[in-house]
Formats: sequence, C-alpha cells, structure tokens
Amino acid sequence: MARNQEVVTVTPDAWTELTGGAATKITFQTVTNEEKTNYLVVRATTTGTAPTATTGLRFSTYHDPEINRPLTDYTTGAAATRLWGRSTKDPMLVIVSDD
Repeated sequence: MARNQEVVTVTPDAWTELTGGAATKITFQTVTNEEKTNYLVVRATTTGTAPTATTGLRFSTYHDPEINRPLTDYTTGAAATRLWGRSTKDPMLVIVSDD
C-alpha cells in the first residue's frame, strides 16, 4: 500500500523498503540528521526482495528532499518499482510518500 507522509526508520544493519510496495514515484526526506554525519543510502529494485549490495546513492541532509522523483531515476536499465534505504551510522527517520 502506498505511503502518505509516513515515518520510516532505517538502520545500518539491513535494507528497509521505503516504498509501500510497487511504486512509480517517491518523495522522501531525512528528518534526524542535523549534524550531517549519517547518510541515507538508497538502492532501487524491480522486486520486493532487498538488495544484496551494501552501497548505493547517498543523501545526507534534511534540507534537500527528493520530491516526486520517478523510481527509474535511481537505477539504470531495468524499470525500478521499489526503493530501499539504510543508514551508514545510526538509525534515522525518513518521511516517505509514494504512489
């Protein structure tokens, strides 16, 4: 089910699905990274299976949200339908809306 401004907790231990199932667009913003010492890492997939890689695109500041971004912007080749996140240091909160 799509998320509508839901708070999602991500940790450095495992990938957490940011999308609420299959989606085409996403808006997200970190809300607990004021010191900018922790990063949100994201990876896109085409299935509900978490990525196996531990790296991805990094986002560091709560002042610069991703707004209504197509999931295809986070990957090359395959049409992504899920977006996953993990933090690099401490658990962090991310507000997410998707369609």
